[in-house]
Amino acid sequence: MDLQKAVEHYKRNGELFPHTLLFGPPGVGKTYTALKIAELQGLPYQRFIAQTFDVTILDRVIGHYTVIIDEIHSLGKKKEELLYPHLEKRQGTIIGCTTLLSRVSQPLRSRFVVVERMDLVPPDRIYEILKCKADGKVSEEFLYTISRVAKGSVRTALNLLVRAGEFSTPEEMLKELDITEDGLTRLDRQYLAIVGKHKSVSLSTLCRILGETEETVLTEVEPYLLRQEYVAISSRGRELTEKGRAALQVLYH
Repeated sequence: MDLQKAVEHYKRNGELFPHTLLFGPPGVGKTYTALKIAELQGLPYQRFIAQTFDVTILDRVIGHYTVIIDEIHSLGKKKEELLYPHLEKRQGTIIGCTTLLSRVSQPLRSRFVVVERMDLVPPDRIYEILKCKADGKVSEEFLYTISRVAKGSVRTALNLLVRAGEFSTPEEMLKELDITEDGLTRLDRQYLAIVGKHKSVSLSTLCRILGETEETVLTEVEPYLLRQEYVAISSRGRELTEKGRAALQVLYH
């Protein structure tokens, strides 16, 4: 979506940007995009977390603010129903952000005019962002390494950029932070090892063995592993691909 062009289209018609649902993995720019929409509209924003969001506040702020609701999948049925009338009106702009589109109910999802996927960010784009943020304080070698191992997450890349100054070389950084050359963290490697030990494994079993929540696995671990084709999901559960088995052999041999 060409954000500026889209917002300007509605401004020319004297309208606010329509209610929007942004979804995708953590750290790919959902909240940034929501804030940019508010900025381009020339409206201040009010940002809420779904679990603690008091929907009745919309009666006071709708139309005066761009309203951003983070992790909207955890809103809950009662709050969803209170939100419906506001979404059905073209009054103000409500932007929902979520890492788990599958947990946003169909009635809620269908009331958003714009539903936009925010995908993993390619390394070259992450490099450009890091270059601007680093302002020459970090070597090109660090910037290339961070952009490669950030797994498509701008947030992860910026966190690594902050820490880069602790280390003499990118190799030292990866070793100390326990990250492989292709960005796999300890949790990623544990995930692959568990799936590799079984022909197939369900999400619930996998989470119990890992000691992690389903949300962590679905949002923090699997998007990159699926994109890299290390893992496939079938009706039987999570399974390693040929590429995943090869990666596992390299990691543990």
